[in-house]
Amino acid sequence: MDVSYKFVNYGEDLAPESRTIVLDVGLKTVPGVIDHHHHGAEPECTASLLAKYPQLVLDHLKPEEFKGKRGKTPCLRVITHQLPDFDSIASIFLTVKILDLGRVDTSMA
Repeated sequence: MDVSYKFVNYGEDLAPESRTIVLDVGLKTVPGVIDHHHHGAEPECTASLLAKYPQLVLDHLKPEEFKGKRGKTPCLRVITHQLPDFDSIASIFLTVKILDLGRVDTSMA
């Protein structure tokens, strides 16, 4: 799977976009934008939210769109905050695995 990255400032308010996943930034938790830095957020890190609610990825992105030969499928765009921390990096890994498997498996929970 081809992945491109964009790094934004902390605290940016972002909306869901096609073929894009926003992780650990964005000020909301909705399909396509998964962040725990907002009022009313569950007291979980973004990676934990992905393990608990894989539909936040699967309701926004179609796994079959990203499968196939490298360069022959659409590129997944990942947006996270500048200087990514462990939560951001773990969230990227989990998102790619969720798209690859179409679900969360026991090794991810």
